[in-house]
Amino acid sequence: FILAMTASIVLCYMVLDLPEIGGLKGLAEKLKPEQMNFFPSERTGNKWLNFLTLISVVWWASWYPGQEPGGGGYIAQRMAAAKDEKNATFATLLFQIAHICLRPWPWIIVGLSCIILYPELSGDELKNGYVYAMRDHLPQGIKGLMLVGFIGAYMSTISTHLNWGASYIVNDIIKLNKPNLKQSKEVLYGRLSTVGLMVLAAIVSTQITSISGTWLFIMECGAGLGLVLILRWYWWRINAWTEISATIAPVFFYGLLQIIAISKSTPGEPWIYASSPYSILIVVGLTTITWLVVMYKTSGKESPENRKQLLHFYNQVKPQGRWKTIAQNGKVKLDNSNLKHKFLFWICSIIFAYNLLFLIGNILFQNFHSILVNGTLIALSATFGLIIVAKKNIFS
Repeated sequence: FILAMTASIVLCYMVLDLPEIGGLKGLAEKLKPEQMNFFPSERTGNKWLNFLTLISVVWWASWYPGQEPGGGGYIAQRMAAAKDEKNATFATLLFQIAHICLRPWPWIIVGLSCIILYPELSGDELKNGYVYAMRDHLPQGIKGLMLVGFIGAYMSTISTHLNWGASYIVNDIIKLNKPNLKQSKEVLYGRLSTVGLMVLAAIVSTQITSISGTWLFIMECGAGLGLVLILRWYWWRINAWTEISATIAPVFFYGLLQIIAISKSTPGEPWIYASSPYSILIVVGLTTITWLVVMYKTSGKESPENRKQLLHFYNQVKPQGRWKTIAQNGKVKLDNSNLKHKFLFWICSIIFAYNLLFLIGNILFQNFHSILVNGTLIALSATFGLIIVAKKNIFS
């Protein structure tokens, strides 16, 4: 991480120092106004719908590694390293600020510079500009460090997810049916699972031609799962069958859309509903219907989740929201008194983080009017958020 980020910052500096760019001021002067605009220049059509889908649906509806809507292994490890809930909350907020507000700017600046440096690139070819900038403007030593950092990050991620996937197969599937399995057999099944996952991943990867395509594939195959991952903390009815159905359904519906597309598409005119953002919206809707049906069928009065286990979870975690049934069953009091204040704190954190992202950019490009707006919103959201923490005791 340190190698890759250091090289990214060096690349940003060296690209800005080129006479074709002329620093941040020269970059701003050479770019067209619409190229510096956060919102799509075309207010109608597929680009605008794609933008609205990304900012209003994907963040809560789709599962994707490292930014799971309802929390996940990455975030849980960071929170578990903190000494209490208050520190865990602010540690997570600090990560979001560093991850969302600070880290992207060297990449953004190089990306904008590539529009000037490589005017021949257009459409899908624009994404190649960053690699061309590495090739053409990084010294050999720094270029090597960046490649080592990228390869290291790539290999560590691959090995982590292969081990993670193999552990799911062995512990949650094989051992569930063979509880007395010998340890030597566990290791064997783990190795076979790893190889199987590698082969499956290789087959899938042959159908994907870009990094952006990979992320889109992951988001589409997890579209609709995100809401379950959020609500499981606030609704006692979200059980294992609900999560399993919400995990499988988007893969099925996305695959079904692609199969229908093959039969409906004509040469040069693909079926529009099988591509993003239409496919994401369709899969989210169908997946949500699926898990709601499964949830009510498996968590109703006739076939409730294990109440003893739910009560143990409630006593340990003290979740808020729709847990009255479980709280009454255990003869404990449900306390939702500060739930709305936690929601307001969450809103304040979002306003703070996004405005800090834009504030950094506006400072770099000296957009003084926007600096005032962003700074005011940051001050208001931070002040109101801290008041909520101090006065409403939301971490108790």
